[in-house]
This record gives sequence, structure tokens and C-alpha cells, in this order.
Amino acid sequence: DWAVHDSVNPKGQRNLHVHVLLTMRPFKENGEWDAKQHKVYILDDSGNKIPNKSGKGFRCTTEKTTDWDSKENARLWRKNLCGTFNAVNEKLGLDERWEYRSFQEQGIELIPTIHLGPSASALERKGIRTSRGDMNREIVRRNALLLKAKQKFEEAAAALDQAKRELIDSLAAASAAVTGKAEETTALVRNALTEMVEKIISVFQRMLIPTQGKYIYQLRGREKLQSPEYMYRLVRKHHVRDEMDLDELYVRLEKKLIKNPEDRAAVLTDLAVIESYRYSRYRLQMEVVKGHQPKSLLETGQKNEPVKKLQIKDVKKHPVTKQTTVDRREEAR
Repeated sequence: DWAVHDSVNPKGQRNLHVHVLLTMRPFKENGEWDAKQHKVYILDDSGNKIPNKSGKGFRCTTEKTTDWDSKENARLWRKNLCGTFNAVNEKLGLDERWEYRSFQEQGIELIPTIHLGPSASALERKGIRTSRGDMNREIVRRNALLLKAKQKFEEAAAALDQAKRELIDSLAAASAAVTGKAEETTALVRNALTEMVEKIISVFQRMLIPTQGKYIYQLRGREKLQSPEYMYRLVRKHHVRDEMDLDELYVRLEKKLIKNPEDRAAVLTDLAVIESYRYSRYRLQMEVVKGHQPKSLLETGQKNEPVKKLQIKDVKKHPVTKQTTVDRREEAR
């Protein structure tokens, strides 16, 4: 049984909907009505009927003959019906779309209006305000505010995403320019350290400044160390090849910083560059551990030559003489 309702209120708002009634009774093969439910006897383990405690009749229950009143079927039929309407509207070139889902299912954070009912609807059509009508008007007003706020939020989010993309593009362009220049000047220097620097740049677009450092925060203008050129320059200057060379260089630079204060600026810069590289490599390792980056980023194609053990022959051992405190001080001087 179909009932299509289409009306327009004095404000020009259209209320088009359809009511569909279905029988719960099935039909027999001869076209007669069948029962909505039938009796099912409860059987014991041997398959026999179980008598009632009163001694009259047998224990039984009832089962519905159809599942036409299930919520699952109602939802499925509503979905199929909306799909049919929308397909016909599209074929006719109409822009109207039917929706079977609730606001909550659609992810729409709006408040649904309440059902007026025939009495309140009749009064509202005559211009008489009702409590249900007032409630719906308040819901409509709040929904309009929600939609306006959501639109502003989406516009702000879109502007923020655009600003982020522009910033990333500018950083990538600047990094590409710096990396290109560094590659030109370091064409002859390719080892495990330079490969790791390239991988750090590919992920972060720059070298990272550690949040804590022994020497980097003694250096003014340390933000310039975000350029990989400083690390490439350190590799060329000190001929370091791998992490072991870098650790040894760090120790030598610390001693040099104490013994030669006149070279403090240059030595301090090199120490800060090493700290920046170590922190950047640590952050890259964390990204790999978290699964945000592939493990191959931690691998390098460089294989350093093994250290050859020196064999010293025919060297006479001399007894070690003890030095006094004065002698050691004199030697230190």
C-alpha cells in the first residue's frame, strides 16, 4: 500500500515523502492468506515432544513465517528504494537526490526535527503556533548556525592545508637547490656519511637542530646548520668516511677546543655540525622504527675497507719508568 505525500507550507518549504505498508502475512500457493506465525514443538534428545507440567499438551514455541518486519529488511528496502528513485532522477536530468540514512549515519552533525503529527500540522497551517512547531523552528535555527560554523571551519582548514603545501613546496625547492649545489661541490666525496645525509634530506628536507646539545647552543646563527652543505664541508675538510671516523673526530675537536681557544669559532661550528647530524640520524631511525619510513633508509651502499692489523717485529721492549708529578706537569706544559 503506497501513500505519496507532497505538500508545500506557506514558507515555500516542500515536504515530499512516501509511506509504504506491507502485510506481515504470507500467501499460500492457492493465493489464500497464510498465518503470520506457526507453532513449533520443543523436542527432547530422542526427538520426542516434551509434555507440559500440567499434563495437557506439549511444550512449544512460535516462529514467524516471514521476516518482513525485521529492521535489517526495512533498511535494505529503504536503500534499494532510494537507489531506484535516484537512478530515475538522474535519467530524467533531475538534481534531487533521496537519502535513506540518518544524519548520524551520514556524519552530519545536525539535530533532526521532531514529528508534528496531524493535529499540530493542522494548527501550524492555520498560522497557530504549537510547542512542537516552536521546537522544530528552534532546531532549524540551531542547524543553520551549525552549518555556518562548519563552513567557516572547512574554509579555515582548506586555507591551512594550502599554506602547509606552499611551505613544503618552498622548503623542497630550497632544499633541492642547496642539495644540488652540495652535490656539485662534493662530487668526489661519496661515502656512508654523505649517503646518510642525502637520506635525511629526502625525509625531512633539511638537517635537524637538536633540542639539546653540548655545543650547538653555544653557536650563534645555528639555524644555518639546517643546510646539508655544512656536513658535506666537514666530510671534505676532515676526510671522515663513516660513523667511527666521526666519533673520533668529535673527540679530537673537543680536545682542540680546550687547547686552542683561538680556533674556537671554527671548532665549535664543526662540533655543532656533528651534533646536528647525530640528531637528524636519530630522528630518521625513529621514523623507521615507527614504520613511517622504509628500513632501507638506514642502509648505505658504502663498504669501508677493514682496518689492517699492524704486525711489529723485532721491537725491543723497554722498561717503563715512573714519572714524578713535576715531570708530568712539565711535559704537559
